[in-house]
Amino acid sequence: LCEVPTELESALAVWRSVGTDDYVYVYDPDCSACIPLYSSPRTVRVWGDEVTFVRFADDELNFEDVPPRLFDETPTIMDLFDKIQDAIDGDAFVVRVEYNETYGYPQEIYIDYDGNKDDAERYSTMLIEAVENPQKALDVAKANWKSNGMPDHYDYTFQRICFCPVERTQPMVVHVKNNGINAVSSADTGVLVSNDSSFDVPTIEELFQMIQNAIDQNYFIVEATYDNVTGMPTTIYIDEDFRIADEEVAIYASELREPHTSPCNNEFCESDEFCCNPSCSICAPIDGGRCVKLFCTPPERSP
Repeated sequence: LCEVPTELESALAVWRSVGTDDYVYVYDPDCSACIPLYSSPRTVRVWGDEVTFVRFADDELNFEDVPPRLFDETPTIMDLFDKIQDAIDGDAFVVRVEYNETYGYPQEIYIDYDGNKDDAERYSTMLIEAVENPQKALDVAKANWKSNGMPDHYDYTFQRICFCPVERTQPMVVHVKNNGINAVSSADTGVLVSNDSSFDVPTIEELFQMIQNAIDQNYFIVEATYDNVTGMPTTIYIDEDFRIADEEVAIYASELREPHTSPCNNEFCESDEFCCNPSCSICAPIDGGRCVKLFCTPPERSP
């Protein structure tokens, strides 16, 4: 028992050297005086050294069954260090702790506060992964986007990967004008897909908001990467609920650029035009443009 404080301090130093307040771990309490639900193992997400997400590790227990009190009483790793120190300072009858050799966190805890009472507590923990706090990364990226002038007019390439209709997953060039969707064209052919915002593609600002909404709603996975210069989100992966299949979505954004010409078979359309008939290489104005519905055969090649 006398060596525990020294061991605690050494383990705490190792944990602090890891330098993360953002991680996911499994917390498995075994409290003889607790009801079974409160002794159930749970997956815990910690951001900024605060518990932000708790799910039962047992698939048979629903997330909705996690009571607010259980959420509030679920500890961070630092809380567990404090619990061990409090037991030592309070002269608990038995304090036994096994620390993870690599990261220093307590992975097995046994505390018996009074040898004459049935009040022993056991805790098992397992660090799943250290994770980047998406809110911090998002704030930095938005600051970069703002510092670069947040253009009102631009084009960028967008692709959504999801269990969606095929037309929703094709690579598209998004044409943004006055911070709104002006047109959407196929990245492969240049053919206009939509000349308004009805096709459900986002502006860069809306990509930022999509990430923020997922963070605010405590989705199970919120991952994003950003361009180091412009701050534009380049990849986004969101999984709302790990127990629900096929609701995940991945987004890829690239090639941010000023509005420019786009290919239309053998010709190029200007930034205010779209390729309305690729077979005939005909461009038309985006605002109210029309063109003939005919098919042009390719020219015969000379022998």
